[in-house]
Amino acid sequence: MIKEIDYNYDRNTSIMKVMSNMVPRFIFCGAQYTDIEKVLKSVCDRKGWCNEWMKLGDEYEKLAQEAEEDNFLVSAKEYYLLASNCYRTSHTIIYATTEKKISLYKKEMLCFQKAAKHFEGHFEKVQITFGETEVSGYLWKPMNVEKPPCTLVIHGADSTKEEYFTQNEYFIKRGIAVLIIDGPGQGESILFSNMHMDNNFEKVAKAAVDFLEKREDIDISRIAIAGQCMGAYQALRSAAIDDRFKACVAISPFYYLESWTKESVPMALKKMVIHVYNLKGYDELKEFAPTISLDKVLHNIKCPVMVMHGGKDVFVEEGDVVRIVEEINAIKKFIVYPDGVHALLNHFKESRIKMADWIYSAFNE
Repeated sequence: MIKEIDYNYDRNTSIMKVMSNMVPRFIFCGAQYTDIEKVLKSVCDRKGWCNEWMKLGDEYEKLAQEAEEDNFLVSAKEYYLLASNCYRTSHTIIYATTEKKISLYKKEMLCFQKAAKHFEGHFEKVQITFGETEVSGYLWKPMNVEKPPCTLVIHGADSTKEEYFTQNEYFIKRGIAVLIIDGPGQGESILFSNMHMDNNFEKVAKAAVDFLEKREDIDISRIAIAGQCMGAYQALRSAAIDDRFKACVAISPFYYLESWTKESVPMALKKMVIHVYNLKGYDELKEFAPTISLDKVLHNIKCPVMVMHGGKDVFVEEGDVVRIVEEINAIKKFIVYPDGVHALLNHFKESRIKMADWIYSAFNE
């Protein structure tokens, strides 16, 4: 169902306050700091934020088209990535399925796919079938590796499969293929198919591994799963259910979704969770949240696990993450960044490099 948008659901909170902590994420995923600075200085509300980033996306898309016409294909790729990131950043504040968000996401996706034509290695869009439905994803394989291992990447609830190109490139540079999907509640799945999250994501992860098993160009004996935030929770559940995963990385996982209902958690995040799970409001979220849990699951994980957490994460308490680590009986590594925030946004590059190196080592032991 298409919903009406209210850009100003909290008029007492400035756009600067809402978005300033997201700046490292925007930069890591491809935005230019000068563009971020320009937008933050020129807008005062969410509608302005959305429109200014859309204008920047249009400008970069035009530059990409001009570069293509002049046969400057490397430049076209870079401009298309900038445009895709701008469109993504534009709709990041829209926590509902609206015509505006759908339109911006289409622009984000199409610009990314045009850029991907010029990626090194083999890149293709794929469909993962589970039950009577399917989700979309991208399979990206490195150059000069005949049968590479592969990492299934599960992004966060407010992200898209197009956003984390720079993160996935770390795997490619280490000879590891990447399969990244828009699971239920994410990207294409929720915006094009109205497919919301449930507490059975592992069926999607299983279908993704089944898909890889049918291919002759992937080393199915070396498959990892990695996720952040909501994706970290889903990665841990999936690793517990499917022993075909040979390594698992969880960045900022929660034990109970109930931890996201605390007063310290911004209402914006709560609204996003309400949307992706198709709940009616905050009261239903409070009733529903305890059912999303890692209780009696983690002891089933057999593969090595790396867990990363930020000491200043206001969404997930360190005690909950310690509990996750303690309940894992497999080989495990626990890294805490004392000043790290949720998703380690302020340690984005370092934490993702560690993730890629650790999975590489797990594959080659």
